[in-house]
Amino acid sequence: MIRIAGADGRLAHFAATHQVALGVLRVLEATSQGLRFQAIAARLATDGVSSDAQYIRNVLQKLRSIGIVRREKRGLYSRAAGYAVTVIGSPGTAGPLCWSPQQARRQAEARARGKIRIVGREGRAVQFTAAQHVALGVLRELKASNCGMKSTTIAARLAERQVDCDLQRVIDTLVRLRDAGLVHMNEQRRWVLDSDYVVTVIKPPSRVAPHWTQTELDWTQTDRELSHRLGLSRERIRQIRREQGIADPPFKHLQQPTIAFRLWLRQNRARAGALTAEQLATESGCKLHRETIARHMLAEGIAWVWRSQARPDYWLYCNWALPSWDLADIWGRSTRRFAIWRLRGHYRRPQWNRLTIHKKKGTPEYEEYCKALEAERRKAQAYRRALVQGPKAACRGGSGPEAEAPST
Repeated sequence: MIRIAGADGRLAHFAATHQVALGVLRVLEATSQGLRFQAIAARLATDGVSSDAQYIRNVLQKLRSIGIVRREKRGLYSRAAGYAVTVIGSPGTAGPLCWSPQQARRQAEARARGKIRIVGREGRAVQFTAAQHVALGVLRELKASNCGMKSTTIAARLAERQVDCDLQRVIDTLVRLRDAGLVHMNEQRRWVLDSDYVVTVIKPPSRVAPHWTQTELDWTQTDRELSHRLGLSRERIRQIRREQGIADPPFKHLQQPTIAFRLWLRQNRARAGALTAEQLATESGCKLHRETIARHMLAEGIAWVWRSQARPDYWLYCNWALPSWDLADIWGRSTRRFAIWRLRGHYRRPQWNRLTIHKKKGTPEYEEYCKALEAERRKAQAYRRALVQGPKAACRGGSGPEAEAPST
């Protein structure tokens, strides 16, 4: 960023367009007759500064507002008064003010090079990663100078050596070196090398993941459990699955105790429905809440006679192939409530779309939808009639064993 001050003290700051501002002033200084806007834009495009006419127009208007540039009646622009330019941030590039793929690639290459550790005479050390070339350049310039150097001089020398840095980055590097006891500022406000130093290169750790096979790891576990076991992130586990062609876990959104309980239910489907919660915990080795047991047993298609009757749970028996809007209309609950139950219970997505299914009247698909809708209405009516008889009757839905088997 640069700051341009006019003769009367008015200021203007330029960040991303500071090169355009300096180019406009340079072009106007080279002529005494004045130039039209088209001529200024053509010269800046020829010099490779900018070809954006709107940028150039905005810069000219900003310079006119502080009295440095004036516009005559014939449409000619000329310099009106003297000015002073002060560099606040980057004198050559916009630096962190704008992002580019080239800058991101340079930062990635700097991280791949690893770190350097600079140790002084007193044993204090400082590490540099992305700014290591700046630190080495600063130490090289100070070592070659006997009387010290100012920050601006060091930045100019590094710019001559084509080191990618700016004044603020040089100052930050000098402050870190001063804190480590490597440099200091003398009475003339010049930076001087304080002591000898030793540079050690720290290589980055290898990020290549080992090749795990299906037999070495239990890939039926979730990404969270594998990440805790291997010390990697869940995103890295997902990338390894994709790279090595390993399928997702069968129970992706469940924890390991719940997964073990679901696998035990599949092996003991015949007798699991008659066991109590204590017997299920003893035989399966998984201590789960009663509602969790009921939800996963019904998800496996098992009717549990010992299920808790603390509250109506007709949502466990809904036909989840129907849209949530239809279920909410039939059972008298909100659509949002059915959407939450569908998500938490890991039930299937709706088979029909309520917005488009009515356009398919007369087709077999529409007839199947109407039959499922009518069956759900009968199930809801039977549930309400059985609710008067008691919780256990309401649990069965009042319509025999087919109401116990959920459509998941």
